[in-house]
Amino acid sequence: MKIKENVLKNKSNLLNKISKNKVNILIFMVYAIVTFIVAIIFHEKWRDEAQAWLIARDLNFFDILKQMSYEGHPPLWHLILAPFAKLGFPYITESIICWIIMCITAGLILAKSPFKKGTQILILLTAPMIYLYPVIARSYCLIPLALTLIAIFYKDRKQKPIKYTLSILLLAYTHILMLGMVGILYLFFFIEEIFYTKKDKKDIKNLIICLVIAIVGLLALALMLFGSTEKNTELRLASIATINMPKIQLLMSKIQNFIFGLISYSYGFGIFLGIMCIALIIYQAKKNSQNLVIAVISIMWQLFIYLCVYGESQQKLNILLLIFIFIAWINNQETIEAAESKIKIEKEKSKYMESLKKAVTTGCLTLLILSTIQGITITKQDIVGKYSNAKEVAQYINQNLEENAVIISVFGPFSSAVIPYTNNIKFWNASSQEFFTYMTWNKVSNEELNLSQIMENVRNNFKGGETLYLLNSNNIIEKDDEELKKLQEQNIISESLYSSTEKSEIYEEVYDLYKINL
Repeated sequence: MKIKENVLKNKSNLLNKISKNKVNILIFMVYAIVTFIVAIIFHEKWRDEAQAWLIARDLNFFDILKQMSYEGHPPLWHLILAPFAKLGFPYITESIICWIIMCITAGLILAKSPFKKGTQILILLTAPMIYLYPVIARSYCLIPLALTLIAIFYKDRKQKPIKYTLSILLLAYTHILMLGMVGILYLFFFIEEIFYTKKDKKDIKNLIICLVIAIVGLLALALMLFGSTEKNTELRLASIATINMPKIQLLMSKIQNFIFGLISYSYGFGIFLGIMCIALIIYQAKKNSQNLVIAVISIMWQLFIYLCVYGESQQKLNILLLIFIFIAWINNQETIEAAESKIKIEKEKSKYMESLKKAVTTGCLTLLILSTIQGITITKQDIVGKYSNAKEVAQYINQNLEENAVIISVFGPFSSAVIPYTNNIKFWNASSQEFFTYMTWNKVSNEELNLSQIMENVRNNFKGGETLYLLNSNNIIEKDDEELKKLQEQNIISESLYSSTEKSEIYEEVYDLYKINL
């Protein structure tokens, strides 16, 4: 009887919880279904998605860690993918994992964030939340999750210091763009804990554990990434002295465009955004100067990376929007005790602050709405158009080429997008003169050759017994049009067996396939 009563009680409690949270459940289900359909049915994965999957599939644990010095990225995403890739799960698994992580984040935002329901919906519809991170399967999907966990634990960081410390370390292992925020969050936390908080023995023990977690975790990450700027030819380490106004203006223009879309090109929007930034700084300085410092350091670190290390992209720049959402979250988590302890002068200024708060809130909601329009726009583009032609050419290869075929890659990085989609086909990098799957971003592997150089390397390495094909991407060899015609007249290179039928969002991943007859 007791067991039956417990079962009925648990069922009743579950139904009550569902009833109380039915709006959240409905929003979550719509979010999960929409992002799943776009990610799994419509999106064609490109070379950066392929790179992580191939590294996870083809390298053991220690070699994955070593490879990070070429990647310039923390290894967490690769390690999450590794068990599935090594067990032979299909390539689409990467997208499913990414989607699950973003769904967890969406659920936490709906259940735990202090925002009103309308604001929560707007956040889930912004470009990074509805498309850039759940659909394009890269390590960026881990950033919203880490920021959400930090925001959840931020209010109770003194009571739950280990969880808070681990959530910041999780952020460190998502992307080097987050190391500025990681550093300032750890700095403020440990200064606060060491110098301004009384502790008993248990608190001291927890503080030591937190320090060990942070120091060991960050040192291990530094060792893995050491030497990246020397090894990776895509990283352009430049002096701060090279930063000039044209560079800054170009970057600011891209930030506006990639986050807010076409409206950013209007003169009026630029004025509005400038006023909003000033208002936000003033409001945040009055409300909580520490949170302002967190925001400024986090943003300045990212701007430094874009200006002095490597270029920006839409996925990267939308992290800035997540930072603003994070700051808004922790602002709204001020305790009642802290609010009641405000001094008399601040009370006298409350009307001014209230007006400023309304202006900032209205402005921020406007920016969120613009980002939702951008999110819906780029989602539609992926649905109606091609993101990459890699999947299409791979289908042709799987259906028409011999199993022992060797594909000569005109340019390794562009061809690598095709590799995870193919079955038992070998790819040969004409630049490094080696068989490859993932790219190693050194000068030898990442050099663009002309057609004469490619054919010379092919003749030096293959003696005519192999079935060879040439995979051209981004019309590279069409630059050697005369050489191509000459080789075709000599029947050394065939007419195109396959050509991509349409342009793609990743403009380099448009392919032509030829047969080589040595």
